[in-house]
Amino acid sequence: MKNNRKFAIVVPTNRILNSWLSYAENFRIFGHPLEKVILIAVDDYSPYVNENIKILEKAGVSYEYWTIPMQIDFFKKNFGSNWEKYWEIIPHRTDACRSFGYIIAALKDVDVIITYDDDNWALNLKENDFDYLGAHDIVNSHVKEVEVSSTNGWFNTIFMLMTEPSNRIYARGYPYSRRGTDQYYYKPSEGNVMLNVGLWTGNPDVDAITVLSEGAMNGLPITKTTGLKSHKRVLLSKDTFAPINTANTAYSIRLLPIMYDTFQGAYVGELKLDRFGDIWCNLFIEKIMAKIGGRISIGIPIVEHRREPRNTFEDFMKEFWGIIVSERVFYVINEIEINAKSYTDAYLELISQLEKRLDFLSFDKESLRKYFNKLLNSMRLWVELLESLFLV
Repeated sequence: MKNNRKFAIVVPTNRILNSWLSYAENFRIFGHPLEKVILIAVDDYSPYVNENIKILEKAGVSYEYWTIPMQIDFFKKNFGSNWEKYWEIIPHRTDACRSFGYIIAALKDVDVIITYDDDNWALNLKENDFDYLGAHDIVNSHVKEVEVSSTNGWFNTIFMLMTEPSNRIYARGYPYSRRGTDQYYYKPSEGNVMLNVGLWTGNPDVDAITVLSEGAMNGLPITKTTGLKSHKRVLLSKDTFAPINTANTAYSIRLLPIMYDTFQGAYVGELKLDRFGDIWCNLFIEKIMAKIGGRISIGIPIVEHRREPRNTFEDFMKEFWGIIVSERVFYVINEIEINAKSYTDAYLELISQLEKRLDFLSFDKESLRKYFNKLLNSMRLWVELLESLFLV
């Protein structure tokens, strides 16, 4: 690691954290000083607290394991009688609880926050494509790279990867209204990278409709990703969006005011809107960065996604309303103009612009209107929380 002084790695979990051992080994293989890294594990009502602490001790990397009672105590200590107001903006029983880890990381005075999902494993191969910290160390540095732009305004991250069999599949969060119309153009470019998106081998991050279209009932896509094609890294054009998840993603600490992993959970009838919290969070970041500045790089490091089997139809039911609402969110974000000159002010301006479009976003459904009101209020409280802790 040559660029940044200190990294925090944030992982939300309600499972056994065996995957962390692969990262610790990866750091040693590439000779990274372990004192420059801290793991922040955000427990989400896991029944494996004791087992996980033993794993983290064995890994030999500095860590903090934040149980639910510890998280509540943090809010009580820092916000007194208002603690519940701020505690409630952290989504729980969902991987979006990682937002709490971002707060703790910022209090550790780190330069970069990396977040990963606990079913992603570092690959302990000696090629630089798999150097987890080394590849994410591009954040906060000025680089010259190839820039990609799309004819339809959206870049499919899976396009960078070889697949077996050779299929054209789209990443979760890619608008259905834009699929099949994307053509990509490349040119030299440069800029200061503020967000780096790593990719994966194994199970690509696709939605349940894609999995169902392949006839898979266990939630695991038939099509697997096997490695990068020609580009190890590209810069995303400022006029092009990409669906970005939080499975292998690094952020400059300067993005903290706009890094809120968005609330999901609205019930429309019997179906729950879910599984788009990270996509919307990063969509908002992309919109603001295009105005305020900073570049997004996509490619390395490569990790292995070991998705656990589950019921594909249950995933589909969770994603049903998210896919529908996302089309309108994507449309609105494209139409909004940002005039602010800082990340924080731009975020607050974006919230206000979204509020003006609640009727359109909510399909005139009361349950969705209540959801968006809660989401946008939580986004405002995120900024207020950070200001109270003197983090912005």
